Amino acid sequence: MATAVVKAIKKKYPDREIIVVSPHSGLWLNNPNVYRIYMMGQTPYFYEDFIKDKDTIVFKSDPYLHQDYINKKIHCIEAWCLQNDIPFNEEEPSIYLTEQEKSEAYGALAGYDKPILVIQTNGGSDQGYSWVRDMPFHLAEEACRTLEKDFKILHIKNENQPAIPNVEFMHSPNIRHILSAIYHSHARLLIDSLAQHAAKAFDKQSTVLWPVDKITQLGYDFHDNIVSSYKPNKTHMADYYLTEDDIVGQAHMCPFPEGENIFDIEKVIKSIQKTSNVKDYSPPENIEQQNMMSKHCTDC
Repeated sequence: MATAVVKAIKKKYPDREIIVVSPHSGLWLNNPNVYRIYMMGQTPYFYEDFIKDKDTIVFKSDPYLHQDYINKKIHCIEAWCLQNDIPFNEEEPSIYLTEQEKSEAYGALAGYDKPILVIQTNGGSDQGYSWVRDMPFHLAEEACRTLEKDFKILHIKNENQPAIPNVEFMHSPNIRHILSAIYHSHARLLIDSLAQHAAKAFDKQSTVLWPVDKITQLGYDFHDNIVSSYKPNKTHMADYYLTEDDIVGQAHMCPFPEGENIFDIEKVIKSIQKTSNVKDYSPPENIEQQNMMSKHCTDC
C-alpha cells in the first residue's frame, strides 16, 4: 500500500527525490517514483546526508491510527495520504518486475505443465494463526483437494507456518521470486496479506477471504471478496484498544462458533473458477514434446 502513497507524494512533489526506508526493500526495486531505498535499521550517515541543514520533507506516520481509518470510513492508503497532507486520487499499489525476472519465473513455472494456482493461508512471518485474517486450515486443504487436478498449486508461506499436505510451498529470502510467481499465476486464493496487494498491483483478480470484514480499510473491490458468515459468540473485549479485532488474533478473543464452517467451500471454488485467467494458459511447446516422448516410451 505504501507504493500507492509514494505515487501520490510524487504527484504533489514531482521535483523532489523520494527516499524510502523500509523493512521490505524488495518491493521498491525499479520503482520509478523512488530515488533511493534503505533497509530499516541500516541507514548509515542518513541524518548527515539527508536531514542536517537540508531542505527535506519527512513523512513518517502510522495510518492505522488515523481517526477515519479506525472508524472504518476510509481505506488505509487514503488515511496515509491524509495524515501527510497529500491529495488522494485513487492511487493503487505498483510493483515493477524486470523482463528477466518475469522470464526466469515463467521458465520455472512452465515445467509444471499446468495452470498455476497460488494460495496464501497465513499472514505475517513469525506470528502464529490469526483468526482475524488467516484462512481456516481445513478449508484450504479441501479447496486444494478439489482443485489439484486442474492446477499446479503453490502455497505461499514461511517455513514455520502450517503446510497443506501434498502441496508444494514457496518460500524465498528474495520476495521478488514470490511476486514473480503471483504475476504469472492463473488463479489465486488469498487472504489480507502480501499476495492480495501484489495481485492488485498486477491486475490479477483474485478470490480473497475475510474472516473479519476489513475490505473497506484494506481490500479492493477489484477482487472477489468473500466475507465469513457467522454468528459470533460473546467474548470478553478487555484487551481491545482502538479496534475490536487485533490483527494478531489473540486466541481468547476468537468469536467463531466451535465446529462451524465460516466459509461456504462451494462458493469459494466457484469464485476461484470465476476469477481465474486459465484462458490465458497454454502449455509450452517443449512441454508438449516431452509429454509425447514420455507416451512413446510408455508404449514401447
